[in-house]
Amino acid sequence: MNAFELAQKIGSLAEALEKSAPEVAEAMRHMRAAAKAGAIDPKHLDTIRRGLFTDRLTGHTMGNQAAYEDFMNSSASKSGVHVHMDGNDFGAINKIYGMPQGDAAIKQFGQAIREAADESVGQKKSKLFRRGGDEFNLHVPDHESAVRFARVVRQKLNNTVPIGGTHKLSMSIGIGHSPAHAEQALIHAKGDKKAQNYTPGQAGFHAHSLVPGNEGENP
Repeated sequence: MNAFELAQKIGSLAEALEKSAPEVAEAMRHMRAAAKAGAIDPKHLDTIRRGLFTDRLTGHTMGNQAAYEDFMNSSASKSGVHVHMDGNDFGAINKIYGMPQGDAAIKQFGQAIREAADESVGQKKSKLFRRGGDEFNLHVPDHESAVRFARVVRQKLNNTVPIGGTHKLSMSIGIGHSPAHAEQALIHAKGDKKAQNYTPGQAGFHAHSLVPGNEGENP
């Protein structure tokens, strides 16, 4: 087996494991315990973790679905604020401009989100994931961090070159003190976007919070 075939095999294995996130999370727990006990070199564990838990389409700059499931099973996910994001009118990009342009849009979303999280919160205090398609999740320490992030990512997307010269990239964002509340807040944000009756590709940026004491639209 040559290097190219080996790389393909590893990629296929990673994709299969990503689809069985609970099993991956359980395996990682055992491997972490083994590394802690000295039975596995931590460097090897880190290599496996990066291969299985990072999102390839966005350049390995954030976690994937398997990483999100692993994070949610850890104690680190029990407090803080959850931010759920969804690209506006993403389906229209694939339909009008084709899948390659759709992938390019996801990469642009990913870059803007990664940079905004780093600048507004910092890598050590934020956990970022692409769960699939144009859906991204972020975990931050508090509501203020989430609001700062939302403002910065809006600015970055406003400065992004439109797809095909006309389709502007924007997002709907939901902020909550749990994943369920963040998802409900995202539904509110999408409702606000729909009520504006935008032409596809011209939607504005909408963010809604259901964090207690901070409910409502976010500027």
